[in-house]
Amino acid sequence: MEINLLNKIAEGKTKIVYSSTSSDEVFLKFKDDITALDGEKHNVLPGKGAINAKVSAKIFSLLEEKDIPTHFVKLVDDTTMKVKKLKMIPVEVVCRNVAAGHLVKNYPFFRKGDKLKEPLIEFFLKDDLHHDPLLSEEHLKIFG
Repeated sequence: MEINLLNKIAEGKTKIVYSSTSSDEVFLKFKDDITALDGEKHNVLPGKGAINAKVSAKIFSLLEEKDIPTHFVKLVDDTTMKVKKLKMIPVEVVCRNVAAGHLVKNYPFFRKGDKLKEPLIEFFLKDDLHHDPLLSEEHLKIFG
């Protein structure tokens, strides 16, 4: 399938959104960029975009198999997927198995690299201006 990635709609730290010929679908291109601390730290890891695209496609496919709807249409190449247009919920979900990032910065009883006893699921509001504040499950329920 030939795709035209000329008309960029939006670009974030990890993905670029491009228009498609369909009015209700777009392309998501996964980047090789690695960022931390609201983009203050930046590097490039060749192949990261392809890995993230494949993992995301697999997760979306598993959700669809369980009758959980997603925006995923199909993976069109190593780093690009076709998806349905949507209104993004500005929440980032982080699953941690190892202490890193804000966990180490904000909680002195964690040391970088400490293996956690069980996975820690955290929710953050995607808002660089406010440094992606941590959200509780109660916040998410109130948001609807």
